[in-house]
Amino acid sequence: MGWTQYGLITCICDNNSRRHSRVYLDNVLIHDDIANGTENETIGNPIEAGRFVGLVGENGNLWGYDGSAMIRRFATRFATAACLHNGGLIVFDTDNGKINMRDGISDNGRLIGTMPGDGIVMSACSFGGKVYAAVSDSETGNCGLSCDDGSLLHYAGCQCVIPFAGQLVYSSLNNVYLLNNGLAATLECEKIMDMKVVGNSLYIAGANPDSLWIANSRREIALVGRVEHGNTEVGGSCFRVRVAVNATETVGYFARTANNDQGEVYPILW
Repeated sequence: MGWTQYGLITCICDNNSRRHSRVYLDNVLIHDDIANGTENETIGNPIEAGRFVGLVGENGNLWGYDGSAMIRRFATRFATAACLHNGGLIVFDTDNGKINMRDGISDNGRLIGTMPGDGIVMSACSFGGKVYAAVSDSETGNCGLSCDDGSLLHYAGCQCVIPFAGQLVYSSLNNVYLLNNGLAATLECEKIMDMKVVGNSLYIAGANPDSLWIANSRREIALVGRVEHGNTEVGGSCFRVRVAVNATETVGYFARTANNDQGEVYPILW
């Protein structure tokens, strides 16, 4: 889920078949795997690269939305994240126990480097001239905060990494960390799954109970809201809650999966 130049983009996956993902622009369906004869196990958070919105399919394809059509790009393996770095788009792709960094602009997803760890990159960013990735869902436990300088800080349930207020913020289960200062907060949920920075605010989405927080640069954190019904144990799941807010922080939405299989979207009220 993400706010883009074209509006709100929400991605839905079928957690039973693992082969039927859909993409909505606001309330309009712009991609359906079954209707288009394609397969994507999941489709990840939107990322803007010029006039295109990149969407990384897992065991499917990288996609680009140009405001009028979804354009299928190169094939991917276990992938759901991309980031902008040094003017380029990097797509992260895990295959055979290795995390690949691939050129998202090239036609074939040219390999440009590797990252430590062997899980799936759930989010990534550029910070201080380096690339950082939140790596989760590893069968060997070789996951956490990965960096292209070859370092790996081992953490369980590491799903989010994002620059905010001059710091690098990342998550592990229900904990929020700062790269240079350690533990910053522990939130009342089972797992943090999404972080978005808008203006001077950091929005944090946590699952079970499905909740949304907002933080400022003074490290003050407030609960925005919590959904009390339909919460279930998260376990190893990585796709339960997401948040998207527009650039002026006047419109925003919180998305969650109720009772394991029902997608819901809630407006944020200011």
